[in-house]
Amino acid sequence: MNRPLLSLALAAAVAAVVLLGGVVRESRSAPTAVPAPRAVSDQLRAGFGAGDTGVLISRLQAELRARPTAPGYSLLGLAYEQRARETGDAS
Repeated sequence: MNRPLLSLALAAAVAAVVLLGGVVRESRSAPTAVPAPRAVSDQLRAGFGAGDTGVLISRLQAELRARPTAPGYSLLGLAYEQRARETGDAS
Protein backbone atom coordinates (compact mmCIF):
# COMPACT_ATOMS: atom_id res chain seq x y z
CA MET A 1 0.00 0.00 0.00
CA ASN A 2 2.85 2.42 0.69
CA ARG A 3 4.54 1.71 -2.64
CA PRO A 4 1.70 3.10 -4.88
CA LEU A 5 1.38 6.13 -2.62
CA LEU A 6 5.13 6.74 -2.81
CA SER A 7 5.05 6.39 -6.60
CA LEU A 8 2.19 8.87 -6.85
CA ALA A 9 4.00 11.37 -4.62
CA LEU A 10 7.19 10.98 -6.68
CA ALA A 11 5.29 11.50 -9.94
CA ALA A 12 3.63 14.63 -8.54
CA ALA A 13 7.00 15.99 -7.40
CA VAL A 14 8.56 15.38 -10.83
CA ALA A 15 5.61 17.08 -12.54
CA ALA A 16 5.92 20.08 -10.22
CA VAL A 17 9.65 20.40 -10.90
CA VAL A 18 9.10 20.22 -14.66
CA LEU A 19 6.33 22.82 -14.60
CA LEU A 20 8.04 25.21 -12.23
CA GLY A 21 11.43 24.72 -13.86
CA GLY A 22 10.06 26.15 -17.11
CA VAL A 23 8.60 29.14 -15.30
CA VAL A 24 11.85 29.88 -13.51
CA ARG A 25 13.88 29.51 -16.70
CA GLU A 26 11.51 31.84 -18.60
CA SER A 27 11.67 34.50 -15.90
CA ARG A 28 15.46 34.62 -16.12
CA SER A 29 15.58 35.18 -19.88
CA ALA A 30 16.12 38.70 -21.16
CA PRO A 31 12.93 40.55 -21.99
CA THR A 32 12.30 41.21 -25.66
CA ALA A 33 11.87 44.75 -26.83
CA VAL A 34 8.28 45.53 -27.73
CA PRO A 35 7.55 48.84 -29.34
CA ALA A 36 5.26 51.14 -27.45
CA PRO A 37 1.68 51.14 -28.72
CA ARG A 38 2.04 54.84 -29.47
CA ALA A 39 4.91 54.15 -31.92
CA VAL A 40 2.86 51.57 -33.82
CA SER A 41 -0.19 53.83 -34.01
CA ASP A 42 1.99 56.70 -35.23
CA GLN A 43 3.37 54.48 -37.98
CA LEU A 44 -0.16 53.50 -39.00
CA ARG A 45 -1.35 57.09 -39.07
CA ALA A 46 1.64 58.17 -41.15
CA GLY A 47 1.21 55.32 -43.65
CA PHE A 48 -2.55 55.48 -44.05
CA GLY A 49 -2.58 59.23 -43.98
CA ALA A 50 -0.77 59.32 -47.32
CA GLY A 51 -3.86 57.80 -48.96
CA ASP A 52 -2.06 55.17 -51.03
CA THR A 53 -2.40 51.87 -49.19
CA GLY A 54 -0.90 49.92 -52.11
CA VAL A 55 2.38 51.81 -51.76
CA LEU A 56 2.31 51.31 -47.98
CA ILE A 57 1.83 47.54 -48.44
CA SER A 58 4.76 47.37 -50.87
CA ARG A 59 6.98 49.32 -48.48
CA LEU A 60 6.03 47.15 -45.49
CA GLN A 61 6.65 43.96 -47.50
CA ALA A 62 10.12 45.18 -48.49
CA GLU A 63 10.93 46.14 -44.89
CA LEU A 64 9.81 42.73 -43.63
CA ARG A 65 11.94 40.91 -46.19
CA ALA A 66 14.96 42.89 -44.98
CA ARG A 67 14.16 42.75 -41.27
CA PRO A 68 11.22 40.62 -40.10
CA THR A 69 9.63 41.84 -36.85
CA ALA A 70 6.35 41.07 -35.14
CA PRO A 71 5.18 44.72 -35.18
CA GLY A 72 6.01 44.85 -38.88
CA TYR A 73 3.77 41.87 -39.57
CA SER A 74 1.02 43.50 -37.51
CA LEU A 75 1.29 46.68 -39.54
CA LEU A 76 1.23 44.70 -42.78
CA GLY A 77 -1.87 42.81 -41.68
CA LEU A 78 -3.62 46.06 -40.82
CA ALA A 79 -2.60 47.50 -44.17
CA TYR A 80 -4.07 44.44 -45.94
CA GLU A 81 -7.31 44.95 -44.02
CA GLN A 82 -7.41 48.63 -44.97
CA ARG A 83 -6.79 47.77 -48.63
CA ALA A 84 -9.63 45.24 -48.53
CA ARG A 85 -11.95 47.90 -47.10
CA GLU A 86 -10.93 50.36 -49.80
CA THR A 87 -11.25 47.97 -52.74
CA GLY A 88 -13.93 45.53 -51.50
CA ASP A 89 -11.59 42.69 -52.54
CA ALA A 90 -10.31 40.59 -49.65
CA SER A 91 -8.01 38.50 -51.83
